[in-house]
Amino acid sequence: MIEPATLELISEQYRKKLPFVVYSLPDSQEITVILQKNSTYYPTEDFTKSAFVFYPFSNNHKDYCIPKEHATVLKQQVSLRLLETQPINFEENAATKSQYEDLVSKTVSNIKTRNAQKIVVSRKASLTIAPINFEEILYRLLLIYPTAFRYLWYHPETSIWCGVTPEVLLKTSDTCFTTMALAGTQKNDSIQRIEWGEKERNEHQLVIDDIVDKLQSILSVIKVSKTYNFNAGPVVHLRTDITGCIKKGKSTLTEIAASLHPTSAVCGTPEAFLKNSIETHEVV
Repeated sequence: MIEPATLELISEQYRKKLPFVVYSLPDSQEITVILQKNSTYYPTEDFTKSAFVFYPFSNNHKDYCIPKEHATVLKQQVSLRLLETQPINFEENAATKSQYEDLVSKTVSNIKTRNAQKIVVSRKASLTIAPINFEEILYRLLLIYPTAFRYLWYHPETSIWCGVTPEVLLKTSDTCFTTMALAGTQKNDSIQRIEWGEKERNEHQLVIDDIVDKLQSILSVIKVSKTYNFNAGPVVHLRTDITGCIKKGKSTLTEIAASLHPTSAVCGTPEAFLKNSIETHEVV
C-alpha cells in the first residue's frame, strides 16, 4: 500500500494548487514523489539540472519543469494489492466520430500520394471522473502496466495528467546513451504466438531509419540491436535498441533530446510536414 502520510501530502499539494509529480520507473515498485515548494513557473531551459520535465508535443506550446532543488523529494516502496479492472464504456459522439473518420481518410490519402510514409493521428474521448482518488489512480497505473514508465502529474496551469509509456526517449551514461525504436503493435495474447506482418515490420523500420538519420552527425558510433518483442500491458510492440557515443563538443543533451522529440513512433515521417498537419487537423 501507499503510506497514508504520503497520500495526504499529495492531496494537500493538490488542495494548495502547488505542482507535483508521482512516478515509477519500468519494472519497479518504488514511487518517487516530487512536491514543488512554491507556485513559481519553471521553464525547461536545459537538461543540466535534476528535474521532472513535462514537455508538449509541439514546440509552439508551453513546457513545464519541477526542479528538484525547489522541491521535496520522497521515495517509497509500494506493496500492490489486486484491483478489479473493468473496461470503460462511454457514449460515442457522432460529430467527433465523423470528424475523426474524415481525418483518417485524409491521412490515408496523404500516404497514397507519398506526402508521408507514416502518420500517427488520434482523437480525444471525454469522461467525467469524480471525486479524484489519488490512491486508486496510482495503484491502477502501477499494477496494470508494470513494465512501463508510469506517472501522475499536476500543475495548476495544466491540471492533472496521468499515463504510461513503454518508450524511453533517451538514457545517458557519461557521453554514451541509449534510445529505442518502438513501433508495430499487436494485442498481447499469451496463448497464441505473435506473427508480425509486412505492414508492422515496415512501420518499425521507418522509425529505426528516422532515429539513425537524426543521430548520424551527432554520434561517433551507432549500434542497432536485433529487433525483439516487447510486452507493454495489453499490447506487444516491436522494439530495437539504438546506442552510441556523442562526438566531443558536437551536441548538448538538450539538442539531442530536441532532435529526437517527437519520434516518428508518435508522430510519423517526414516529421516537419506531419507535425504541422497533426496540429492543424487532429480532433482535439
